[in-house]
Amino acid sequence: MENDSQSPLDQRRDWRLFLPAAGVIVAIFVLSHQQRPPTIGNDPELSAIAGHLGAYGLLGGAFFLAFAAMMRSTRRAALLAIACAAIYGIADEFHQYFVPGRHTDPWDLLADVVGASVVVGILYILRKY
Repeated sequence: MENDSQSPLDQRRDWRLFLPAAGVIVAIFVLSHQQRPPTIGNDPELSAIAGHLGAYGLLGGAFFLAFAAMMRSTRRAALLAIACAAIYGIADEFHQYFVPGRHTDPWDLLADVVGASVVVGILYILRKY
């Protein structure tokens, strides 16, 4: 008789844990591929910063939840989540270089890392205590 349930070790290595992060990556790619991304309010700079903070906060959080489910160390999961979000931020800025009307901006990358770090930090504290 075959057992359909997974062992705890198999569950910790389940690739489906990363589907939320993949969904956020697709959304970021679609938005960054637009010549004029949507804005919030009348200030496009403030809108861009809020967009980066929010999108990469979601990405960092999704990565953290996936890594935390796979690892015993929540600290390592947090660091990996921030690193993955930062690496995708670098790739996204490189991608924007080739999109007409867009440009790369190191301040955007900083906002990406800050957004991921804040959300991952909050999740880390909530999970730890």
